[in-house]
Amino acid sequence: MATILDLGLLEYFVPFFVFIFVFVVVFALLEKAQFFGKNIGFNALIALCLGFLFVIVPEVITLVRLITPWF
Repeated sequence: MATILDLGLLEYFVPFFVFIFVFVVVFALLEKAQFFGKNIGFNALIALCLGFLFVIVPEVITLVRLITPWF
């Protein structure tokens, strides 16, 4: 019996997972370091922009897919 993982259906969601991963990591780092103070909206905006930039470039998606299991 074929499962979802065998069919490669998960491959279509990789850009979404990369976006979520980058957004969460960047947002957490900005909140922890407090470069911009306690401004959560600005930190979220920067994390959102970096998440979209990571999704746009296919080579970066491949790099994140390669590096993510090491974390």
